[in-house]
Amino acid sequence: MIATHVILGLTPVREYAVRRDILVGVKAPEFSIFDKSGKNLQYRIESKYLGLHKIELVSYPSKQVVGRLNSKVTWFLYEATFEILNSQTQQWTTGSINQKLQILNHKSVIEWNGRRILMEHNIPSLTTRFLDDQRGGQLVAEYKVSLASVFWATKYSLQIFSSDLPDALFIFDEKENIFLLSRNMPTILLIDCSLGMAERFSFVVKQENNMETTMNIEKRSLVAKLVESLMTNTSSPTKLETIALVLFAGHDTIKIVQHFTKNTDDIIKSVQNLPIFGDLSLKSAIDFAKKYLTTTFGAQRSQKILVFTDSSHREDDPIHENTYNNKHDQMDIDLRKQTTNDEQEKTTLSNSPTDISYVCIRQPSSIDRARLGDITEQAQCSFSKLYWLINRDKENNITVTNDMIQRVVTEIKSDSTDVFISILKCGHYESQLAVYPKITPAILQTTGELLQPSNTLTVNGFIELSSIRSAMATSKHILLPIQRYIRPQPTVPMFATKKSAASTASASSLATQRKSNTANNFYYLLLISLKKEKSTALVSINDQWFGAIHCQKFERKKKSSRLILSVFEPGDCIPWISSFERLGPYAVVFPPVNNGELVYKKQLWPVKPFPRSYTETFLIWCRHNNFQNDINKFVRASAKLPDKVNIFHRELNKICRGAFIYGLRERLFVLLRQLFQQQIQMGKIKPEGVKYVQNVIMYMNRLGTSDRYIKYEETST
Repeated sequence: MIATHVILGLTPVREYAVRRDILVGVKAPEFSIFDKSGKNLQYRIESKYLGLHKIELVSYPSKQVVGRLNSKVTWFLYEATFEILNSQTQQWTTGSINQKLQILNHKSVIEWNGRRILMEHNIPSLTTRFLDDQRGGQLVAEYKVSLASVFWATKYSLQIFSSDLPDALFIFDEKENIFLLSRNMPTILLIDCSLGMAERFSFVVKQENNMETTMNIEKRSLVAKLVESLMTNTSSPTKLETIALVLFAGHDTIKIVQHFTKNTDDIIKSVQNLPIFGDLSLKSAIDFAKKYLTTTFGAQRSQKILVFTDSSHREDDPIHENTYNNKHDQMDIDLRKQTTNDEQEKTTLSNSPTDISYVCIRQPSSIDRARLGDITEQAQCSFSKLYWLINRDKENNITVTNDMIQRVVTEIKSDSTDVFISILKCGHYESQLAVYPKITPAILQTTGELLQPSNTLTVNGFIELSSIRSAMATSKHILLPIQRYIRPQPTVPMFATKKSAASTASASSLATQRKSNTANNFYYLLLISLKKEKSTALVSINDQWFGAIHCQKFERKKKSSRLILSVFEPGDCIPWISSFERLGPYAVVFPPVNNGELVYKKQLWPVKPFPRSYTETFLIWCRHNNFQNDINKFVRASAKLPDKVNIFHRELNKICRGAFIYGLRERLFVLLRQLFQQQIQMGKIKPEGVKYVQNVIMYMNRLGTSDRYIKYEETST
């Protein structure tokens, strides 16, 4: 059923501002619902258990629970039952939410108290509408994602147009549509269930008495053993991962078996009896998985897809020359050509936040890698790595052992799931940290060199947040101490007095606690200092690779914070800061006064040199709106010609020089010429100033074909 509706100046009955908590630990996301002003708290959505379990809606300031929700995973996406408390009768009314995932839309059906409400959310849109299905699709509520948080999804606005429906009805479904955006490091296990997965292999199992037992198992059973080993050997820091299980075969055979969850037991149970379907269509499955991730977590969250596929050709199955160029995404690829070490080790890097890794049964060849890389590129994802069980030199002896499975699992863990242990060092201070997620290698664009992250993050200096502004970061990582700080407390015996407690304190336990805290003192010292001084620490990840560490504060828990590492593009500079090698101590630029004390003053960035230079002054725009303001000033001066001719020519040289710096000259000059020609036709420019504008148009035509910037003079013709 397609609901159509017309909005004719509807006035909302109630309006709310919704904010998602940044950090909730391992629980499902929590939300705060404020009034329209965003100051007075009206409701709180609080989670009680991991993942999709129990959620409570608490009304403020009474702190009374007015709604409860229990959710569960289905084959399609999501089902939930909820209860809403009637404040007058103090009776609970039960309802249900059924949500279906489509490629371009989310649709949910809410049934409560005999009412049927449809929720329609289009992925490219920032607005979700609630429609009354029993009243011809009448709009009863809608919520919008704030433009400032499109990619992070932390702020929303909720408008309710109906007075006969409770707020909890829309808050619950609103929450269930956006709660998955806060999960950490989502991963999809994409498992091939085509006919090729029914091929049998010899699997050798070692008994306790070193006796070996050989059995014939199918490829899908090998995949189940791989997934089980991967889930059962996951270290504790990687419990932050949220994993979904998706089965695929042909174009129309894609099933979500397990929605995003942190319960590895459910994943293991779901792969024990994998079905077998028909043909194989890998590209459509990857497209679906990426849209599934984007719909759930947004477009700028780091995401992973781990594909378990047959991707093999048997000896009696011929390979056609047009296989690779065939746009149809059947996986008929050959695995019998050698792969060079460079192709095997080189990692394909891109700006896409979605990384794809492939786990194959046989070792892939160069043709296989090219085919998989082409499919990955078409999906606009990043090709991470290939794994395989059987080497090509052992293709005739297709016997799989537990050691081979453990080898692949170890490689996957080291590349995808293990945290990066590093040492944060500043002078003689240092602290051992867990960097999550792991810092991936990057390519230095000037030389094409592949840079590996160092095991030591060295703090080179500190700079104000207002100076570094919002530098482009290729990735962001959480820095956590290996051991939490423990406040030293003496052991006090039961019924002890203060005097006896002080005398019976265990010196050994205090020494142990102090020793464990020594390594973390620098972490907390840096965290507090950066938060108080509103500064960031510039760190070196490699000799030619830098980043910045800043303190992230949370909205709800003002006393809670953590360190975040932003990794820059490889190189030694940020565009408006220039080379890091030219940065120096503050006392060199602003020396101490007569009494020897350093007088700290707020100075504009970048710091201007004291001696005058013979070179022409250069422009620096730290913000895009500065350049836009110069263009607006130039256009306004054209309407006041010939009175403002000096300002007009000065701003012209300014923006033309900036157009060459930013590479905007072609587009910018065309737009300015069209604008001036239109203003002349409409008579917005005085007749005395038309000649100045015409000279500028001729100057822009000449400058548009020039290889270098030519300063405009008033005598130019």
